[in-house]
Amino acid sequence: MSDNGTELHCSQCNQKTTHRRLSSSEIEAQKAKKSNLKYKVLHFVFSALLNQNSSKSNISYFKCTVCGSEYRDNESMPHGWS
Repeated sequence: MSDNGTELHCSQCNQKTTHRRLSSSEIEAQKAKKSNLKYKVLHFVFSALLNQNSSKSNISYFKCTVCGSEYRDNESMPHGWS
C-alpha cells in the first residue's frame, strides 16, 4: 500500500484496489447533492421498488484510483460471496 492511497475492495473492479481520500470540497458536494429534495425522492422510490435498505445519508470518503467509483461501506466482499 502506498502513502497516497488505501487498499479497499471496489465493487466495480471486483478486487482490492487503491482508493484515494476525497478532498473536503468533494465531500461537501456529496452532502449537498444528497440533501437535495429531488435526490431524496428518487432514492426513496428506487429503494422501495428494489426493496433495498441502504441508507441515503452514506457519504463516501474514498474513490477508486482505477475506475473512479466511490467506495461504499457495504463493499467488503466480492460479488457472489454472501
